[in-house]
Amino acid sequence: NTGKPVPPGLYAHLGMMYALNGDASQAEAAFYQERELFPESAVFIDGMMARSLAAGENPNALAQ
Repeated sequence: NTGKPVPPGLYAHLGMMYALNGDASQAEAAFYQERELFPESAVFIDGMMARSLAAGENPNALAQ
């Protein structure tokens, strides 16, 4: 731990990677962490969470 703040989008990206690997619970946890750290991104994260979790079930969902 270097004491530096976490950059915006880090947990969102991590959540997307978990979702694409089929780990929905870890994906949701990462997305919620992103929303907690950056509440101004809630609308974006909610949409990203919905698309990413759908992509975990259907890899073509992100293209829609």
